[in-house]
This record gives sequence, structure tokens and C-alpha cells, in this order.
Amino acid sequence: MNGPFLLEAKTIAREMNRMLPGCFLLCDVAKVVRSVGRAERELPTDLLARVGGKDAVWFYYEYTQNAKQAFELECQYYHRHFSTLTKRFHPKRPEGKDWTCSVGCGYK
Repeated sequence: MNGPFLLEAKTIAREMNRMLPGCFLLCDVAKVVRSVGRAERELPTDLLARVGGKDAVWFYYEYTQNAKQAFELECQYYHRHFSTLTKRFHPKRPEGKDWTCSVGCGYK
């Protein structure tokens, strides 16, 4: 993962120059992971939509080659950081896909 970076539009524009799928972690002021997410198409665009949120100050990101890899990576980070997340709902797969959790937790 790349980061941590301040969750600001100018930082996203400077650090992220590829419009690809990927996964991100949003962190509080102490850099504790509070949220895990993914973008199925354009990671920078999805992160820009989260600028100005009340809890996220820092972010980490990782590009993937496709939406399935982004989902699998999100599942891995969800399980790794479960204890610090503010919302503990397993990542949902895209509609119409039968992908299962890459960690093997049984999510279907």
C-alpha cells in the first residue's frame, strides 16, 4: 500500500495519476484504520468523494488490475483491520457477481 497521505484533493491529484480500480484505507488523526473501501473503476475519483468527511484524515491506497482484485484486496484489509473499523459490514461484491471472500470467511 502507498501512504499514508493527507486526505485532500490536492494530495490525491499529486499522488494518484492513474485511473484504475483499487483499494483504500481511511484513517483517523492517529493513523488508525477506520474504514476500508474499493473502487471498481477509478480509485482517485472514489477517494475524492470522501474528502471532507468527518472522521478520515489520512489514506492509503493500492491499485489493482480489475474490479475482482479490488474486491479481494478489500476483503483482506477488512479482516486485517476489523477491530478498528467504525462500520463492521463485510465488503459487498458487485451486483451479478458470485465472487467469494478471498480470506475464506464464508461470505457469499
